[in-house]
Amino acid sequence: MERIINKIQALAFVLLLLTSCGPHGAMTKAALHKLKPDHSYSSEDSGMAPDYGQSDSWLVSKDLDSAVDIFFVHPTSYKKPDYWNMHMDDTATIARTYRRSIRRILSVFDGLGNIYAPKYRQATFYAFVDTHGDGAKAIDVARRDVLRAFDYYLKNLNHGRPFILAAHSQGSLISMDILPIIYNDSALKKQLVAAWLVGWPIDREYLKNHPEIVCCEDSLQTGCIISWNTETEHSKASIVDKECLCVNPLDWTQSRKFVSADKNTGAVFFLYSKADTFPHYTGARCDSKGILRIPEVPNKEYLKKQYALGLLHRFDYQIFYLNTRHNAQLRIKEYFAN
Repeated sequence: MERIINKIQALAFVLLLLTSCGPHGAMTKAALHKLKPDHSYSSEDSGMAPDYGQSDSWLVSKDLDSAVDIFFVHPTSYKKPDYWNMHMDDTATIARTYRRSIRRILSVFDGLGNIYAPKYRQATFYAFVDTHGDGAKAIDVARRDVLRAFDYYLKNLNHGRPFILAAHSQGSLISMDILPIIYNDSALKKQLVAAWLVGWPIDREYLKNHPEIVCCEDSLQTGCIISWNTETEHSKASIVDKECLCVNPLDWTQSRKFVSADKNTGAVFFLYSKADTFPHYTGARCDSKGILRIPEVPNKEYLKKQYALGLLHRFDYQIFYLNTRHNAQLRIKEYFAN
C-alpha cells in the first residue's frame, strides 16, 4: 500500500502540471476539479463486486482453442465524480473501455491466443491525483478485483496453458501485484511466455524487493517482463519518479543506445473511424532514468495535440504497435520451441 500511495503522489504532481497548461494540456483545472468525487471514500463507492464465474464480468473471454492465453488488464477509462470506483453496471464506462482499451491496445494481441480481460471496479481518474488517501483506497479495491479475476482465470479458464500477461497504466500498476504470484509459483513461472507491463514505472526498488522477477534482455527471451514509458526527448514532465525498467520495443533490450526509426515496423493509431498505420514512425532510446525517449512527435497535426508536455502515455502501445505484435508472436514461437 505504501508503494501505491507514493506512486499516486508522484503521478498527482505530474497531472497537476498537465492541467495547468491550458488548451495544450490534458484538461483544464476546472475540468479536473469536476472529476473529483465530492465525498470521502465509503462502502457505497465500491458497489457490488464482480463475480468472475459470470460471463458479464469479463470484457473479453474468447476461447479460440489456442495453445496460449493472453490475460489483459485494461487502463483507466472511468472519469466520473459519482464514485471513487466504477460500478459494475456503468455501461457507459464499459463501452468506453471497449472503444479505447480493447480496440487500441488489446488488439495488438488479437488472434495470438485465447483472450481473457476482466472487468473490474477501476479507480476513477481523480484517484491518481488525490493525495489524501481516498484514491489509494479506490486503487486497492481495483487491485483486489483483478487479483480475484486472475485467480479465477488460473483455476477455471487456463487449464495449464502458457500465457502472456499484458497491461497498461492502472492495469500495469495492479499487475505488479500479479508478478510475485507468478514468479513464486514454480508451475506458473514455467507457463509465463512474457509480461508486458507498459505505461507505469516498474522501479528498481520494486525489482530489488522481488529478485525472483526476471526482466527481458533480448527479443526472444521468455518468462520475463517488459516495460516502458514513452516521452519526447525534452518532455516537461514525467510519471517516472525513480529509476525504472525500460525495455526498448525497437530492439527489445535495456540498452541506452538510440534505435532508429528504420526498426519501427509501424505505429498504429485509432483516433478516427479506421486504424491508421505509419511505418517507421519514430526511433527511441532508454535514458539513464529508464524513460523511453523519442526525438519528437511525428505527424503532430494528425495527433492534434492529444498529448501534453511531451508525455505520450496514451500512445505507449500505439507508437510501437506492430513491433509489439510481431515480438509477441516471436516469443510465443520461441516458448514452444524450447
